[in-house]
Amino acid sequence: MYISLHVFILVALFIFLYFIGFLNVVPHGNNLVQWDGGWYKNVHDNGYNYFPDKQSNSGFFPLFPYMWKFLGVGNAGIAIFNAIAFLIAFLLLAYFFDIKRRNIFLLLSVPSLFFCYIPYSESLFFLSSSLFLIGLHKSNKFLIIAGLFFASTCRAASMFFVPAIFMMEFLSLDFSKKGWR
Repeated sequence: MYISLHVFILVALFIFLYFIGFLNVVPHGNNLVQWDGGWYKNVHDNGYNYFPDKQSNSGFFPLFPYMWKFLGVGNAGIAIFNAIAFLIAFLLLAYFFDIKRRNIFLLLSVPSLFFCYIPYSESLFFLSSSLFLIGLHKSNKFLIIAGLFFASTCRAASMFFVPAIFMMEFLSLDFSKKGWR
């Protein structure tokens, strides 16, 4: 319920700001794929290419553009898919980590979350990282491995997971005499 209320407030705020003239552009298929969205769209349409003397799309990880291609949706469709993937991941985290209802609106109000509503890989990375965290929390090796695999095919930031896991395991060791035995 809080998620749907958040989405309603977000849409209502956008409509209000548009009608008072503060915003003058409505998101549509063409303006959703600017900046990195255009690179993901390029991988979606043409696959990977590398040009040594100019910019190339070879630095973008494959899960998001290939998921986009698999779904067969347009620019607005992938933005809707991203919003749904983000909200599912957030619901899973809220459920498994018992996030209090009063904190849900605060967490959903982080301004940088708008990246999860446009054609970028952030929502898939968030979903796969959420599966990884839930797997750690529930000691479910399948979720841990699946989350790590899908996160590593979404964003380069996943390379920080391995040292973080080693550090987490090291810090959770029992260094008492009883623990060493």
